[in-house]
Amino acid sequence: MDTTIFEAPKSAETPKATYAATADCARISSLKNYQTEKGQFAGILRATMACPETEKVMDGRYGYSFFSDFGDGLGINYGEDGTMIDVFGRTAQRMGPDDWSELILAVRDMGARFTKLTLTLVDVSHVFQTEEMAGKIQNREFVTRLRNLSMVRPLCGGSFSATFGTNRTQQLVVKGKEGGRITFSINFFGEQANEKADELLAAIQTERIGDFVTTALASAVDFKEPNDKDEDHRSEAPRWAKWVGFLNGAERIVKLSHAKAASPIEKSEQWLFDEAARAIARLSLALGEDAIETYKRLRDEGMKRLDEKDAKAINDYRKAHGMSVLSYDAILTMSAEGKEAARS
Repeated sequence: MDTTIFEAPKSAETPKATYAATADCARISSLKNYQTEKGQFAGILRATMACPETEKVMDGRYGYSFFSDFGDGLGINYGEDGTMIDVFGRTAQRMGPDDWSELILAVRDMGARFTKLTLTLVDVSHVFQTEEMAGKIQNREFVTRLRNLSMVRPLCGGSFSATFGTNRTQQLVVKGKEGGRITFSINFFGEQANEKADELLAAIQTERIGDFVTTALASAVDFKEPNDKDEDHRSEAPRWAKWVGFLNGAERIVKLSHAKAASPIEKSEQWLFDEAARAIARLSLALGEDAIETYKRLRDEGMKRLDEKDAKAINDYRKAHGMSVLSYDAILTMSAEGKEAARS
């Protein structure tokens, strides 16, 4: 998963902590029909690294006529009334900050809107213990503006899932597994989701994803020290010192340190192995040709489609690996058979 990883300095309330902050799920709605205006969705499909070869069309859901399933958590419902795209699961997990930025910009460019957006913060270094957090929630030692708390605890094992709020505007889901990490997921719906997408874009551009997600979490719930206050007066109870340290640790970060993000070229290579390898093998076997010949034909076709963005990605990779830079014209005119310098 491409996440933003950052460390909080040690404080009196909590040990030095490591957090993982990321966008984790999105739903996008458009008045355009994916079936008749596929070109309008090119930017969104590119940002989510969708593979056309994996598309399976079936009956639609949620009242739509058709549903295109790309696998790995990318699905598109569409019909006369428009299109709804769901981004979750492995698709969302493999998207880094640059991909989410590209997705948000593509959604804006085509006049679509986000109707759901999930931000997730993971307590990587176990500041909180699972039983400890479960007890805080069960004993209602917190204040929140989100109502309708529901909590699930298995009969065996220490895992739990607690949901604050409803799926109308905002929802907080806290999950923990026995001996595992606590995960906080903030779901935004409707207009809030659309607004938060713009805020997420700004956070990515300024490298403040961690602060952005932590602020959203702090506004959703505030945990308290054990107390005898009733629900009307619980806000007067002292704040839980460990919770304050957890939040303050993130707030004191001056600059986020990112896990090394994969380059566009490395992502293309991974995509080929994850998504296209099977299709290439099927094609090669069905046509009875050598796999190298199949590759050359695909490469020749791909060369015709390269643009300035591709040229930049190619040269950025070559420079980072000590290779000579290629001119834009050279990239566009290079044939599949020649110019071994491209691999030098």
